[in-house]
Amino acid sequence: MSKPSQQRMTIKQGIACVLRAVGIIRKIYPWYLTLSNTMSVLRTLETLVALYFSARIIDELSGGRDLGRIAFYVVIAVVLAFVLRGLVTFIRAECNHH
Repeated sequence: MSKPSQQRMTIKQGIACVLRAVGIIRKIYPWYLTLSNTMSVLRTLETLVALYFSARIIDELSGGRDLGRIAFYVVIAVVLAFVLRGLVTFIRAECNHH
């Protein structure tokens, strides 16, 4: 049995294909890539906000134990998580709508 010949794409050809695909996507739905990238950034921020405020809460619990500050961090973390999740959900619905 002989192996089928495989032609590998060069980097230049690969970049040309990606740019062509981006152009086609922009023609079909101009805002899709922007919304998709924004959704990815917001999802990343959602995770980072949770990590950051969890660390702040743990630091406060192990250190000063100021209940007012702990409550403030908890409220800010929950509100930011809610707002970011709402934005992600809205953008996902908008992307799926078109």
